[in-house]
Amino acid sequence: MTGRGPQVSGHSRRGAIATLVGGTLAGGIFAGSAGPARADSATLSDEVFFAGLAYLADHDDVARVLPCTLQQISGDNGAGFNRMLSQLAAQAPCQVRINTDGLGKLAPGKTAYVMALAVDHEATTIEDTRDGYKLRCELWGQILVFDFKSRAIVSSLPLIVAYNDLLPSAPTDEDIAAGYRKLLFDSGPGFLQAEFVAKLAGKVMPGTSTRSIRVTSATLADLATQQVADNHMDPTGKFAGQMASRFTGRLSANQKICVLPARASEAIGNTMAARLSNGSVYQLTIPKPDYEISLRLDGFKSKLVTDVPAGKGYVYGAFVTVAVTEPLSHTVFFNQQVRHGENRTQPATAGEIVDAPVFEDVLEVLFEQFTTAIDPLDEKWAQQNILPANSAVAALKSLRGVIQLCR
Repeated sequence: MTGRGPQVSGHSRRGAIATLVGGTLAGGIFAGSAGPARADSATLSDEVFFAGLAYLADHDDVARVLPCTLQQISGDNGAGFNRMLSQLAAQAPCQVRINTDGLGKLAPGKTAYVMALAVDHEATTIEDTRDGYKLRCELWGQILVFDFKSRAIVSSLPLIVAYNDLLPSAPTDEDIAAGYRKLLFDSGPGFLQAEFVAKLAGKVMPGTSTRSIRVTSATLADLATQQVADNHMDPTGKFAGQMASRFTGRLSANQKICVLPARASEAIGNTMAARLSNGSVYQLTIPKPDYEISLRLDGFKSKLVTDVPAGKGYVYGAFVTVAVTEPLSHTVFFNQQVRHGENRTQPATAGEIVDAPVFEDVLEVLFEQFTTAIDPLDEKWAQQNILPANSAVAALKSLRGVIQLCR
């Protein structure tokens, strides 16, 4: 299974400056909303103030880590984009009321919560295949909620959107720009607008007695490190951080819980600077979670299972060790290897399968299925995909108890 691997440009998160660009309620596009819903009395607050778009990168580094995104939302386009986000936020069905009047009325020391749509980084992937050139434009971000008075982040809802296309020739700069334009301004399913509204329809504000959870470590075993390097899967050196973000996003969406921003290592730290639309800069803190999640990518596998004149069949697998602990008591609630495998067919008339995108797809499905199987508990899936199998169900039940405390 050889072939030309994906060519990647783009950058992962590179710092901790959050530049918030505020917007006010005006025109935009919204469909399918039943209107905002009030929070119940157990939540921290029944109202959040929307600060608009944010950039999570060093202030002087935004143009480098988000070049295509900035090209589409700079100048007048940026103001219009924020107005669109404000209207979407105001009309979206949400657990809390979203105030889109801006942050101007928030006096220093006022008890209030602020929400922003923060983008982390973008990645543009071009893969030369037998059928043409595959173009993938990907944008990473999160909906952040923080306490305006204490400057503590209380919730993060990760958001990853992508545009895929198959072109007869190598993509031009205009093809790439069109991909990001569609990601940002198209209201269709899977793009930024729809995903933003979908996230708001979930749980955005934790309860007063809700426990907190966070991915605090993401690493690669030696085998996985070599495989990622050999398959050119980590051109920006941020594979572990991206893995943490992807897992966090799946856990939040499938278990309907608020999570704290993920980090791959201690080096990322527990603070980030927030630059609001009025130019004020605040140092935000990420509180120590009640429960910590560590991820270790143990490796990938591929195996030829059929070889006939019509083509070849392969099985691809991904293996990740997941540990969930309570740091205060050092209690381990889950520490198991989780796996997932998928079949891939290579017709005799087609080119060789490129391993890298298949490995990434299998890892993504692993995270999706694992986080879905926690609650309601899927015992059959656990017995087939969690190792060792004799403790799989008991371990997943223990993890389910943790997740229920985080709701």
